Amino acid sequence: MWWDWDPRLTTTRGDGVRVRGILALRAFVDDPARRAVWSAVACIVAFVDVPIVYFSVKWWNSLHQAQSTPQTVSSAFHLPLRVNAFGILFLWTGLVALRSRVASLRLRNELGPPLPDSKPAVTALPDRRRCLVSGVVQGGWSSWLAPTS
Repeated sequence: MWWDWDPRLTTTRGDGVRVRGILALRAFVDDPARRAVWSAVACIVAFVDVPIVYFSVKWWNSLHQAQSTPQTVSSAFHLPLRVNAFGILFLWTGLVALRSRVASLRLRNELGPPLPDSKPAVTALPDRRRCLVSGVVQGGWSSWLAPTS
């Protein structure tokens, strides 16, 4: 594995470690309210490093080239860069909307009222089918094999 103690590489590696820590935190905390608060605090703390990663090219002499600006990029690349930037923006917006919907549905299921006790739908079936579908619950396979009157 190649590694160099370049400021940008090192700060980016730190971001990766923080993201994995946040994912682990979300996986190990069972209470939804505590998980939300702790994750929010951890995300805010982890985000502090993002400006450091961005400005590390200016602040420290490193392997990376100077920051690119529209003046330093060839004019032939302006349109492809803009198309890709907007494509990534739209993809990101769609994925955030999808993730928000999934999180909302998951939270609604976690915090919603408990489901009422109800009988399974298979009880409306004739005896033989009910035994075939529910098997062991209705007395095992022997009850299915027994003749019905």
